[in-house]
Amino acid sequence: MFELILSFMAYDTVKTINRNKDQKEKRKRLEQLRLRLNMPMTRNHTKHCLCRLCVNRRERATQDFNTLLGDL
Repeated sequence: MFELILSFMAYDTVKTINRNKDQKEKRKRLEQLRLRLNMPMTRNHTKHCLCRLCVNRRERATQDFNTLLGDL
């Protein structure tokens, strides 16, 4: 009986550590995307450039940001 309790405690500890690690990685990725969205998408372009390359990159970064924000 004691072994069973210890095994559940170990399982819960590992599960909690993994969940915290995943949340920390998501927060780090969110911060990276937040910084990226505040900068120009392409070198030597302006922040609000309307060229196709910048627009595609900005849309993709925004989609990733919203997806990660929804997962938290």
